[in-house]
This record gives sequence, structure tokens and C-alpha cells, in this order.
Amino acid sequence: MADGNDQQNKIVMPSIEPTDWTISELYSRSFELVKRYKVLWVFGMAVAGLASGTGFNNFSNFSSSDTKSIQKYLNPSPDATPDKISQVLGDATSQSAIADLVGNLASSIPVGIYVLLGIEILILVIAGIVVSLISSSWANAGLIQSIQTALKGTAPTIQESSEKAFPSIKPLIWLSLIPTLVLWIVTLLVAGVVAAGIVWGGSIKFVFIILAVVAFFAWAYAIIKLVLAQIWAQRIVIIENEKWLASLKRGLKIAKKKGWAMVLLGLVNTIFSGIITGVPIMVIGGLLVGGFLSLKTNMSLGIPLLTVGGILLAIFIFGFLLFAGILTAFKASVWTIAYIKIRGKYDKE
Repeated sequence: MADGNDQQNKIVMPSIEPTDWTISELYSRSFELVKRYKVLWVFGMAVAGLASGTGFNNFSNFSSSDTKSIQKYLNPSPDATPDKISQVLGDATSQSAIADLVGNLASSIPVGIYVLLGIEILILVIAGIVVSLISSSWANAGLIQSIQTALKGTAPTIQESSEKAFPSIKPLIWLSLIPTLVLWIVTLLVAGVVAAGIVWGGSIKFVFIILAVVAFFAWAYAIIKLVLAQIWAQRIVIIENEKWLASLKRGLKIAKKKGWAMVLLGLVNTIFSGIITGVPIMVIGGLLVGGFLSLKTNMSLGIPLLTVGGILLAIFIFGFLLFAGILTAFKASVWTIAYIKIRGKYDKE
């Protein structure tokens, strides 16, 4: 009987998420890697900005037959007399004449030119998105490959990390593109149904209002889950050479097990980034504002403040990409070390 009472009186302790890492440990190791291996800075700068910087100079090409109507407005005919030119220029000085000239010019361009221009703009946008996805995927894969190599005690190189990154480019593109597209398509469909119900719902309008509130929280939850899952899924693709869908599923499993620890680590990263970037901006802003305010009352104080603030601002602007690259490499190292610590522990259960 005593044993029975002991079993009934036994307190069931809630399950506590296991501690696989400490933030201080992750930060200490990441700082060591970033300080020692400058190659991480290069890939960090690529992730922070260089990968998205793509320029296109050749916008469109018109054939001579397409531009005859434009040229007759831009180039006067050989028999044009100075009087006629003066008359045209004089009439064009009024706003209505300029508007008519622009209108006539626009209407004289064939519709096919506008269609061709629209197609070229669409191709340009799509090409820009594709190049941005490819370059950012390469940069992320190269950075994580470099971190993994550094964790093994070997100095990473740009060439080696780049070669290892290439197989991960395609799955990383699908990983970043397809889940986001699916989420936003579903969001737009649900939002359309809810909006239509609220507008034309009549007596059941309140049902759609409640549905809108529920849908908003479900959308926010899905966004958070997707962001957390992709942190791990990226590393599974790169380190494990896994396909994007399998990596996403494994990332979701890890995010389910380590959700609160990830949120805490993410908050610490955000606060750390804010302090690191915010303090220099506040100092520089304070010097510049103080300098401007002091010019009227104490010029001998205001000019030095403006000078120092301007020098620091120039240094900050020119060094921002390097600074952002180091910070990006540091945070990527934090998450990669965290993944190595739980590698295969939660995503295969």
C-alpha cells in the first residue's frame, strides 16, 4: 500500500529542453575563429553585400527601323531653315507645347517598342533575382564551409571553400525560394478569402474577423518556424550534402526540439549586433549634433567636434562592409558551432 501511495504522490516534473550549448561557449569559440581566420571575413562580406551587387549596363537595343519616328523629332531635316527651327523652339517654350511634343513623341513610338521594353525589363528583373540567388547561395555555402574547415583546425582558403560550396548552390536556392513562395501564396489566398468574407459576409462577418485574427497568428507562427528551420536546413544542405526538402524537414524537427534555445540565441545575437553597430552610430551622431549646436555659442568647440565626427563618419562608411562582413561571419560561426554540437541528435528521431 505504501508503494501505491508513493506512486500516487509522485510529482511529475515537466520536461526541460536539454542544454547542448551555452551562449558564452558559442561566442568564445566564434570569436576565436573569426579572429584567427581572415578568410571568414571575405565570405562574410560577400554574404553581407557583395553577393547582391549585380549591375546590368546594356538595357535595350533598338533597330534603325524602330527609331525612325524618334529620329525625326531629334534630328531636323536637311532643308529645315533657321526660321522654321526658331519657330519650333519658340513654340516649345510654353508648357503646353512641351506637353504636346512629348505626347506626339510617345504616340509615334510603335506599340511593339513598348512591348519589347516591357519584356526586356521583365527579363532584367528575373535575371537579377537569379544572379542574386546564385551569388548569395555561393557566399553562404562558402562561409559555412570555411567555418567547418576552421573548426577542424585547418586554415580555410577561398578556392577550397568555393569548390566545396558549388554543389550546395542549387539546393540552397530551392530552400530559400520554394518554401517562401508556398507560404506567401497560401497567405494571399487566405487573406483574399477573409477580406471577401468581411466585405460581403453580411450577418456572418464576425466569423471572418475571428478567422482573420487566427490566420494572423498562424502566419506569424509559420514565419518563425520557417526562419528557425532554415537556419539548420542551410547547414544540413552544406555540411551533410543533403537535398533541400529533406534538409527542411530535418530543420523543422530540430527547430521543434530546440525552439526556445534558438529564440534565446537569436535575441542575444540581435542585441549584440545592435550594440556593436549602434554604439558607433550614436557616438558619431552625438559628435556631429553637438558640433552643429556648438557653432553658434562656442565655435572653438563646435569645429573640433564636427571635424572628429566627420572623420569617424568617413571611416565608418568606408569600413562598414568590412565591419558587416566580420559581424556576419561571427554570427554564422555561432549557429554553425551550435549545429555541430547537436549534429544528428534531434533530426533523425
